[in-house]
Amino acid sequence: VPYNWNTATDPNLLSLQAGQHILKAVATATSGETAETSLNIFVLSTQTIALQKGWNLVSINVIPVDSSIASLFSGLDVEIIKDVNSFWRNGQADDLNSLKKITIGAGYLVKMNSPGTLSPIGKPYSGQLANPTTASWQLIGCPYQTARPFSILFNATNCTAIKSFDGFWIPNNSSNSIEYMEPGKGYFIK
Repeated sequence: VPYNWNTATDPNLLSLQAGQHILKAVATATSGETAETSLNIFVLSTQTIALQKGWNLVSINVIPVDSSIASLFSGLDVEIIKDVNSFWRNGQADDLNSLKKITIGAGYLVKMNSPGTLSPIGKPYSGQLANPTTASWQLIGCPYQTARPFSILFNATNCTAIKSFDGFWIPNNSSNSIEYMEPGKGYFIK
């Protein structure tokens, strides 16, 4: 028997505040049908990223319902958001902003006018880190839910150097100042 699934499109139904929530899925049957069904279990997670005044290097690791900058950064005093190829500036006409959405696994430079907290809510991402595609510097983010050592993700064949505002990592170097890819952070990689 085919089931008709309804998708909630009302933003008030999809917006949740940080914290634990209980969601209830209800299956109903019409006359002559049974409500036998299997429901996919899903988990919503809130990622919390502290943003300081000035420049921040960030990434997200949840799949939000709405990944637009307007939605994710709503209520925050953001001046500019950049990746390697595009940007978004607060107060600028939308047509002039080339960056519209935040992508999991990508890194972003975010300039804040005042401190704030970015708290995307969504399904935890379970995919893999995208491999850098060129030999030039790129911005990447941490798609993982927990920190991972750079040494299990990168080596001398796929990486020359990784930098962040906290330090650097170079394959086979004994004086690296950072060792882990951390959730919520972004990195420059070559």
